[in-house]
Amino acid sequence: MKKFIYLSILLGLTIFTSCEEAPPIEPDVNNITVINDVKDSMNIAEQLAMLNKAGEFYNVNMKILDGTTPIEGAAVKLTSSLDGELIELTEVSDASGNVVFDEVSVGGNIIEVQREGYYSALGLIEFKFERGYNYEIIDDIVAPITKNESAIIPLYNKGNGTNTAKIKGKVSIETDLTNKTAEAVKSQLIKADFSGNIVNVSEGIRFSEYSLNVEGGLGEAVTNEFGEYELIIPTGNEGVSVDLMIPQLRLKQKLAYFDSETDEAVLDSVLTTFGYNEQVSNVPFVSGIKTLIPEATSTR
Repeated sequence: MKKFIYLSILLGLTIFTSCEEAPPIEPDVNNITVINDVKDSMNIAEQLAMLNKAGEFYNVNMKILDGTTPIEGAAVKLTSSLDGELIELTEVSDASGNVVFDEVSVGGNIIEVQREGYYSALGLIEFKFERGYNYEIIDDIVAPITKNESAIIPLYNKGNGTNTAKIKGKVSIETDLTNKTAEAVKSQLIKADFSGNIVNVSEGIRFSEYSLNVEGGLGEAVTNEFGEYELIIPTGNEGVSVDLMIPQLRLKQKLAYFDSETDEAVLDSVLTTFGYNEQVSNVPFVSGIKTLIPEATSTR
């Protein structure tokens, strides 16, 4: 899986003095920068942090399915990271495939699902956190609004290796804009993301990078010298939808352009970020091709 980013709640105290009252700053549970050890003067940020650690904002209900069949006995673990501390919650699905988590803390959340006879899976969960959705502030007191979120999570039966499909492809990028061919992406890990198969997801949560957490390379492959890959994924009678996770790359991109100040053609390399969700940024303006046309002569 790609690198996880754990969001921590940081506590610190900042005091300002001014002739004018500063406008209030909306606190963010993932970016709290206030400390106050005096309990009777607790501020908004501290209240949010304490309520979040106590799990006052979220309960999560999940259903674990094999296609449309409930899976009993699947172990589901939710891990969150708060101020460097890992909080782990584990529940087991019942005969209807249901798993209930009460008092879930928000911050760097990871989900792991395991069941004998099935491929284990691992993914990320992002929780919505907004005033009016998770809490209100009344007379400087935070009033939590506990949300009950839900989703249907798939697991894939091993089926003695028969329930699988093969995906083949090639990855290329434009690291040289002075030629007519794209360059191969070599020796990079490509992984299948099954997040699109998580359905009936409620408003306050979002899943990403839900991939297989097994040995043996199932659901992942490394590109060869030509940028080609071939990976095997589990499937079923209903089929399966996958996205491919391609690593973010920072490479020099070669380009040629005309410099209007020096009146010269320039061959340059610019550090460029390549990735699935990247947008063009910090790329110099390229004025294009300069064409010199000789003066026309005429005779009479």
